[in-house]
Amino acid sequence: MIADSDKVAGMFKRFRLNITDFVNPGGKNALAICIHPLDFTGDPIYEQIEGLKGSLGPNAGDAEILRNVTQYSTIGWDWVPAVRDRNMGIWQHVSVNSSGPLVVSDPAAFTEVIFSKDTSAKITVRFFILNASDKDLEASLDLIFQRDNLSGNKTEISTTVKVTANTRQEVILQPEDYPGLILKDPDLWWPATYGTQPLYNLEIIAKTENEVSSKVKSKFGVRELKSFILPSGGRAFSVNRKTVRITKGAWISDFLLSWSAQRYRDEVRLMAEGNATAVRVNGCSIMPPDVFFDECDKYGLLIWQDLSRTSVNPDTRKDGIKSRRPPECDSTIYMDNMIDCISRMRGHPSMLLWCGSNEDSPQENTGKALQNEILPKLDGTRIFIPSSSEQPD
Repeated sequence: MIADSDKVAGMFKRFRLNITDFVNPGGKNALAICIHPLDFTGDPIYEQIEGLKGSLGPNAGDAEILRNVTQYSTIGWDWVPAVRDRNMGIWQHVSVNSSGPLVVSDPAAFTEVIFSKDTSAKITVRFFILNASDKDLEASLDLIFQRDNLSGNKTEISTTVKVTANTRQEVILQPEDYPGLILKDPDLWWPATYGTQPLYNLEIIAKTENEVSSKVKSKFGVRELKSFILPSGGRAFSVNRKTVRITKGAWISDFLLSWSAQRYRDEVRLMAEGNATAVRVNGCSIMPPDVFFDECDKYGLLIWQDLSRTSVNPDTRKDGIKSRRPPECDSTIYMDNMIDCISRMRGHPSMLLWCGSNEDSPQENTGKALQNEILPKLDGTRIFIPSSSEQPD
């Protein structure tokens, strides 16, 4: 057995499994997967069929589905009926990749724009590197970035790091140590309706003993993002020192998860063509696939990202607690999933803020960990708010 349900749990983490010892090179290979139903399947209570006539039933049914880390709306919500199997199964791509002992992943570029007569940008590059071998290794790293769709003006930086055996660690390269990470006269990324969305290509190559072990590519945009409180008490945002009008709605995926990558692209394009400047990814649905965030970068749609929690109906809860705050889930599984999501999402210039829950507050042990430990460590450039509601329970 490569992994069991104790190791592979939660809907939103990318599970990377080392299958080296199980592969038959050059021969036939087979992969057997056992799919388990949710630990807490829940009771819809109300079928939402009357929603076709405009009469809406209680969200989240008996609320027990919130004890999982999954697509909560599959229990039935005020726009969809329940999904009978709660969308159990594989919903993202499964791939087999080969590499050497060093594997780089999740590259992200964080930019600090220096506005002056000669505008420049300080770029901090962060990524993870895994040493899958049983011995400590020295990784030779080559970093390359340049403006997307343009030739020339390529920046290349090389460095080395030591990686302990059988560990995954983060590498942070800062402009104070690598002057090549200071970009002169950068093309600035703007939200939709405020300007264009130029992107830069970033590639990181890891070598050991003069052999390429792995490489990874991503894109980034150069922009300054700020948030401040208005005298009225409201919160405002600025991009590149210009206050941005936040015009948005909440976004939710199709409830049967049948969309293609092109459908996600079309969803983002249509929102941008409707002159939206932002979108809130609702916490009762999914943590979207990469194509959604890539398109938001392309079209300049700022993202308010709910971190997969939501309110429930206090009158139909199985546990009898009269509160809209969701029942507690397994905090270890939840944090494991959210750390992976934040790691893959944090490099997108379109990411505006992190939110702990849709319409209510997250449970205390996960909310405080996200606010005080995880997000400052993995990001530190965006604000975190506990809830999308101004008056959560």
